[in-house]
Order: sequence, then C-alpha cells, then structure tokens
Amino acid sequence: MKKFLFLFLFLPSLLFALPNCNEKDEMWDQCFAKLTYKNGDSYEGEWKNNQFHGKGTFTFNDGSSFQSTWIEGKESLEGAIDVKGDIYRLSPINQYKTGSVYQELYDIFGKEFPFDNGWGYELEDAVIINKQHFSVDPSKPFPGVRYEYEYVRYRAYLEVAWATKEERLIGISFPRRKQFLIADQNGKKHNVHEVRVCGHNYKSEIICYESQYYFDISSFFGQGLVLPEK
Repeated sequence: MKKFLFLFLFLPSLLFALPNCNEKDEMWDQCFAKLTYKNGDSYEGEWKNNQFHGKGTFTFNDGSSFQSTWIEGKESLEGAIDVKGDIYRLSPINQYKTGSVYQELYDIFGKEFPFDNGWGYELEDAVIINKQHFSVDPSKPFPGVRYEYEYVRYRAYLEVAWATKEERLIGISFPRRKQFLIADQNGKKHNVHEVRVCGHNYKSEIICYESQYYFDISSFFGQGLVLPEK
C-alpha cells in the first residue's frame, strides 16, 4: 500500500517534469537548463521561448540566491508583501562630509554622474541632473532621461543593501513606474518617478515598497532628450 501511495504522490511530478534543454539548440522552449552569465550570476530553472518561464533559482556571483516563478521573462510577484517605503529610506547626505549625491555615488560605485544635491526623496532635495556638470563631455549628446533611470536603480540598490539583515532584499525589480512633470515656485522643471520596488528577503518572501524620486531637469528640459536604452 505504501508503494502505491508513494507513486500516487510523485507520479504527477515525474509525468510533467520538463526535459533538459539542449545547449546546441537556438531556442530553449519547454525545458530545464542552467545559464551562467559572464559576471558569474546564473539562473537554473524552466524556460519557454528563450525566456525564464516557470520555477527557477537565480544565484548571484557572491553566492546569494532566491527561488521564484517567472512568466515570459518577468518575475511573478504573486503573494508579495507590501511594506512602507520609510523602512528603506536612506539617511540624509552629510553636506559637510561629501557635499552631494555625486560624491556619494562616486565613492561607492566609482562612477561619475552629473548629479548634485540630495537623494531626491522630496522636492527640496531633488537630484539635480546638471548638463553643465564638470563630468559631462559637451561634445556628446546629453542622455538626461537615461541618467534618471540609472539613478533609480542605484538608489534602490543602496536602500535594500544598507537595510538591516531582516529587511535586506536581493533580486530587486521595478514592476511599476509612473512619471509626471511639475514646476516649483521658481519655475524649475522637475520630473517625478513613482516606483514600486520589489525584492526577496532572507526568508525568500517577496517584499515590495513604494518610493518617489524627484529630479531637477531644468538644465536639459526640452533640449532633445536622449531616451534610455531598452
């Protein structure tokens, strides 16, 4: 009887288990495989039409990993837990120590961005995207909009990386984003991003929070915007 019960419980999984993908095939469809990227990150799981589709495990090059479900290349957020964004809010920038968000990002990531002022949580500390910044090459088109998208990723990474162990997240994504323009009392133009940030905590739970990003885009507003690369 126990043998029959064992087969009854496990036979469905055996019947519906996907075959291994063939590395020589140009298309991985309805199969199971592991893909390792050049930076050492990897995904091991189910595929459909050359996209993550179904259950799988994503492992970063530092050894951290999370299990999740994907639908046509995008992670499913079913069962996500929403928390207040204040939990992940960064401390104000010490103007006497680093001076601006430019120096903060340069010290941490070693990259130069034409950013001034604060983190951009409110209008008062909006990230100034400065077309006349000393780091800008005036002979090249100014990709102002692309800088906005890059900044959203960098700030969100710092928010979840600098959180406590219980609140720290990996594998972050941005499933929803709204944008709108506003002008302050001095006529300066600001672009505001309202972003939903989601990631996995140490319990493998999906945690999401809402965050706003204020950008002062006065220096390049209406001057042939360069859109972000898709």
